[in-house]
Amino acid sequence: MDEAQEVAILPAPVHNAGWLRFDGSRLAEERGARYVQLGRLDLAEDALKSALDSGALRSGISFRRRSVVLADLAAIGAKRHDTEQVLTYATEALQLARQSGSGYVARRLQRLRAELGLLGGDRRVADLDAEIGVLCTT
Repeated sequence: MDEAQEVAILPAPVHNAGWLRFDGSRLAEERGARYVQLGRLDLAEDALKSALDSGALRSGISFRRRSVVLADLAAIGAKRHDTEQVLTYATEALQLARQSGSGYVARRLQRLRAELGLLGGDRRVADLDAEIGVLCTT
């Protein structure tokens, strides 16, 4: 990831409109996702929040990419037993998934459901879990 970050110092334009369009705009979200997988939650959260703040993931720009980052942030909340973080990020991801109709986002939210069990019997989490279940069956 550190080597891939080198693309950020290249003079514009960084791609030739061919099939290879890597310009570094996804680095923060990819870095965050890998840190989640490694259990490095603080590093993951920093990278994912940085991705959300980027122009590429502003609200209304990329539903799919934004939703995946939100789902990862919700998963971090679940691992930390932080119900409010889960509800904040997962609710927005769920709304975007409904708007976009993305099957990929639905699958990512389905994976989040496995993490929701860590939060015990919170009714709001149970309702969120049920809403994700409905999304994944439609």
